[in-house]
Amino acid sequence: MDYKNIVMTGCRRHFQRIPPLTAFGYIPKKSERVNRSFDFFGVTLILSGNGNFRYHNKNLAVTGPCLLHQWPGLSCDFGPDPESTWEELYFNWDKAAFHKLQTDGYNLSKNAVQTLHFNPVFQRLLDHFLNLLHQANPLQDADRFDAAALHLLSESLLCQRNDKNKADPAAAAITAIRQHIEAQPLDDHDVLALAAHYDLSPSRFRRHWHKEVGCPPLRYILNLRLRLACRHLVENDDTITDIAKRYRFDDPLYFSRQFRKFTGFSASAYRQQHRNTHEIL
Repeated sequence: MDYKNIVMTGCRRHFQRIPPLTAFGYIPKKSERVNRSFDFFGVTLILSGNGNFRYHNKNLAVTGPCLLHQWPGLSCDFGPDPESTWEELYFNWDKAAFHKLQTDGYNLSKNAVQTLHFNPVFQRLLDHFLNLLHQANPLQDADRFDAAALHLLSESLLCQRNDKNKADPAAAAITAIRQHIEAQPLDDHDVLALAAHYDLSPSRFRRHWHKEVGCPPLRYILNLRLRLACRHLVENDDTITDIAKRYRFDDPLYFSRQFRKFTGFSASAYRQQHRNTHEIL
């Protein structure tokens, strides 16, 4: 496939729930280095080749396949080894999309370079994106490319989590605790008791939970309940007060504040807008 560089800013979208790409591209034989400060969130998938990534006085080796992360405000210098090339696929999201991804539970790594072990699912998603790039018009099918990029990002994070779980028992314990909470989001959870069940002391649990999840346990549980309330609002005609109580918010005013903080809308406005578009957080 030939070199592609697609700017998506201003493209019409039908699905507001999916974080929109601002740009993406495919470079089969990249030889130039990138040396700049980023004002967006970027993910670069190095499919093959070698090079390095320099930032904060660090010089990290790059060996494909791997992921390179560029966060808003990061100044870095990266590229293939001298007199060589690498194959890359890159995606860019703006700051608003970056914050939405974090709010939606994407634990976007602070490691600039992450080794990626392709599994069959990731390979299928990658093949799908490259076929889409070859066959479709990104400017006319922006939603399709947004969704395909998000699927790739999601699977890359799952691959990293699985790799960490195999190597790090604490990471595996945090995953198990998250799954327990996600299966019963309306229950009262004693997270320290759960941590003790997996032989994690309170301090070790808090350290690893923050590293893996990125927000405190109570905030995580609150977001799970708010996400359920979002769906209930759109799919039922129950009053907002009844929905708040159903999802363990005894104070309607507290629910309203937390709901607006989570979605950017009042509950009634969210119901009206998303019932019309059939899109739910």
